[in-house]
Amino acid sequence: MQGTRFRRILSGLAWLTVGVLVASQVVGLSLMGAFVARHDTIGGFGRPLSRYLQISDAVLRHAQENGAAEVLVVGEGSSPTVDELPAVFDVLLRNRLPYRFVDGRVSAVFPMYKSLLLVAPGAGQATRWYSSWPAVELLDGFQLRAGDGSWPKSPLTPIPTPRLLQNGVELQGYNWSPGAASLYFWLQWQVLWQGESDTHFYVHLVDTAGAQFGQRDGAGFATASRQVGDRVITLFDITADDREPRDALWARVGMYSYPSLVGVPVIDAAGNPLAAYVSLGPLHRQSSPE
Repeated sequence: MQGTRFRRILSGLAWLTVGVLVASQVVGLSLMGAFVARHDTIGGFGRPLSRYLQISDAVLRHAQENGAAEVLVVGEGSSPTVDELPAVFDVLLRNRLPYRFVDGRVSAVFPMYKSLLLVAPGAGQATRWYSSWPAVELLDGFQLRAGDGSWPKSPLTPIPTPRLLQNGVELQGYNWSPGAASLYFWLQWQVLWQGESDTHFYVHLVDTAGAQFGQRDGAGFATASRQVGDRVITLFDITADDREPRDALWARVGMYSYPSLVGVPVIDAAGNPLAAYVSLGPLHRQSSPE
């Protein structure tokens, strides 16, 4: 009898120990969650969750006040599966209002309807194109800018026709400036209709004989994120060849389907293919916008 009673006591103590351990784990996780929600943990969770929540609530409030149809979240990167900022706001804005992500290092996007821009600190040099829209300062250097569907007047050189590609992208203007190690080529384009396949841009720098001095490829703004009417300004940071061209440089600008790499032709008003690319130049030493 005493042995049975002793085993019961040991069993009770064991369950009590397990209960204490579980309770301490729950309390510890709760305290850690509360700490992360309120404090910046450098090298860990980063910006406190409570701040992100305040920012997302401000976005929703301003979107309603301004009658914005959607929010463009502008920061470093545009993929919720890879990039931190899109991953966070993909959760915080989901089912609250329409939103898209824009990589501010590469492009500035202008919908044709009222929209709200949430611009992250250090989002990238393409955000300079939003400077004409008044800014509302939020926490931690975030900004809100309200777009009314207008298109910023820019110092870009207009592109003459033919300039329409078969996938519905119209090339509208360009600007370039040489840097210390790169050439900065800005391209203005608009989505007139949605193409069926994923497409990327290319910009090739060539001389009049066709010798290539540099190139840059990129989506500009992901095909899946484009909407009809979007007007976009995209930066192509081109590492140029060290050789001196014999004459002026020209830019061959075109698109191709990805990953098939099949070229998207330039078409006329009737939809007939005209050329493989649009040739722009000669490239004068203009300054890109500050």
